[in-house]
Amino acid sequence: MKTVYLVDQGQDFLEWDIEGGKVVACRPFQGWLWEGTVVHNTDIQPGDILEITTPRGKRTTLNHPVERVEEHRQEETLHARITKLNERIAAAYHNGAHVRATETNPMEFELIDPDGKVLLTRSTLKGMGRVLKQEVL
Repeated sequence: MKTVYLVDQGQDFLEWDIEGGKVVACRPFQGWLWEGTVVHNTDIQPGDILEITTPRGKRTTLNHPVERVEEHRQEETLHARITKLNERIAAAYHNGAHVRATETNPMEFELIDPDGKVLLTRSTLKGMGRVLKQEVL
């Protein structure tokens, strides 16, 4: 996985996590719009303009050039994130709840109760965070 940082030209999205040629996360906003976008560039470098196909099937180029690129080893990143989340959950809840990666999307997390029931997903938490942030603003 890699994180592509875009030049800030006032747009609502500045970072894309790209895995297997697809946007799997978008920050700070507009994940609902960009996640699932196919990125056709294979060797992304600073200054590049990304060639993309949106989730709605439109092939185009992104208007914002790449500022920098960070490569991540998915196994380390995913393992480290799950470990941190489980440490926090263990400190807060003593009932055996834990976090695991989903089977369908390795960047998606689930909060599982001791009986194996899914309580929350990362997407649900992100959505709740957006709602709370809007209410505060």
